[in-house]
Parts: sequence; structure tokens; C-alpha cells
Amino acid sequence: AVDMQAAIRSALLNRLSRAPQRFGFAQPREPLAKIFYTTAVETPARHVVEQGLQLAAAIIGQEQLAVDFPLPCDADVESWADQQINGKEFVLLNPGAGWGAKRWPAERYAEVARALSSDRLHALVNCGPGEEELAQQIAAADPEPDYSSAAIPARCIWQQHCASPWWRFMAPLIPRAMGPTGPWEATTLLLCCAVRRAQLRTLAAPRPRAACCR
Repeated sequence: AVDMQAAIRSALLNRLSRAPQRFGFAQPREPLAKIFYTTAVETPARHVVEQGLQLAAAIIGQEQLAVDFPLPCDADVESWADQQINGKEFVLLNPGAGWGAKRWPAERYAEVARALSSDRLHALVNCGPGEEELAQQIAAADPEPDYSSAAIPARCIWQQHCASPWWRFMAPLIPRAMGPTGPWEATTLLLCCAVRRAQLRTLAAPRPRAACCR
């Protein structure tokens, strides 16, 4: 059994599975989780994706595993998307998030939609199941409102891995640990006033200038 979440709850579930071998991180996100592992693996990487790959590589006996993030391609879906776009210049907004602290306020996205409209860019708002009202609220700020409820996994972050430029708001999370990753990705850190000093000390880069993004 493997605990990739590094939480007490997930580690306990691994223990209850009665698996003879239970792997986890040597420095789990919740330290008490470690007591449920039979093998704790050192993962010195900073990003959670790379840490997970290091854990998996240690389990299967390889030195390292490469990041591979293939995107599915469906002709019917692409045709549907072309009809929605209809030749317009657009920016896709994806306001959903797994929990409230990670969600940028809808009114801020609405301001972005209005600014895009003034530059003759159409705002297309993506949403997952249960997020339709949020998307409609943002789309209402655009003179030509539209939103997508395509069959995309809820709260998916596939957008940040696409070929076009993307901006992702990380809220209270550390971008270098949970932001975009890969050879063509770049992260810019703007620290909100509410970021804890303990989080700042985890950053290896020189202390950046704080900027509130509320």
C-alpha cells in the first residue's frame, strides 16, 4: 500500500488495509502519518509531483521517473469547442477549486472578464459539476456572456499544462511546491499579506517583495 497524500487519514487507511508493506514519505505533510508506514522514503524534491515520482521510483527500484502528462484528444469534443469559440479571440477562465480558501473571489474574475471585453477579448468560463452558478455569475460581466460545462473532470487543473499561456492563482499554497511544473513552466510569486511567516521560511529563493493580491 502506498500513501501519496501524506495525511493521517490516508495513512490510517493504508494500515487498515493490512498490506504487509506500507510506503510513505519520510517527511509527510502530517508528521503523525509516518507511524503507520513500514517504509518511509526520503523525497528531497520540492514539488509534490516530483516527490510522488521519487516515492514511486523507490518502490519499484528505479532511480527516477519522468513527468508525463498526456492530454486526451477527441475529435467530437474539438468540433464542439470550435462551435463554442466561433472564431472569436478568447481567454478561458477556470474559477473552480476544491475548497474555498483556494478559490479566487468570483467578483475578481468578473473584473477580469470586463477588462478582457474592453480589449475585445471574449471571456469563456469553464466549470465543473456544481459550479454552473459560479460560472454564470462571472460570465454575466461579459457583454457576450458564455460559459462551458463540458465533460471535464471537476476542479481539474489540466489548463495549466496546455500549450497556450496560463495564469493560475495559487491562493494560500506555495507555488514552488504545488504550482506548474515541467521544463516549459514558469512560476511568479506574489505574496499575499496573509501568508504566514512559517511558509515564507520554506522558500529557498531570496525574500521577495510582498504584494497583496486581494
